[in-house]
Amino acid sequence: MPPRRGGGKNVPNAWAAAEVTVVLDCLKSKDFLATHAPDLAESPPSFPSITVQEACQRDSWQNQLCVAVARAVQARTGEHNNQQVRPLGSVALKLGQMRKHALARTSDERAALDEFDVASFMTAATDAKPSDGAAAAAAASSPA
Repeated sequence: MPPRRGGGKNVPNAWAAAEVTVVLDCLKSKDFLATHAPDLAESPPSFPSITVQEACQRDSWQNQLCVAVARAVQARTGEHNNQQVRPLGSVALKLGQMRKHALARTSDERAALDEFDVASFMTAATDAKPSDGAAAAAAASSPA
């Protein structure tokens, strides 16, 4: 496999529960949303629907929100990612995963944020990743 471009960059660590909690706190904070995503602050708190492309589009509200969330995560729980700011795409994907997890448990968008369970989300995220043994078994059983 050829080396990755920008090979000197560190790959982010897996998200920790404390980081997910910071994201949740940011989304629940009217002051945070009023500062970084005024359009969201005007409506009842809920999980925003953000794509990676939108998060990377400079000067969009999605970009501003993801940048602010990434900085808040680093400031409050940076030790989980070696004091590095999370990439915007990583933040957007995590928001999407959190939204999907929450809406699978309730159809009420407003209640989804309030009822979000970090522990069940982290367990579900861990369970969704195949172990090395499972990945090897799946690769061995698939036709070439």
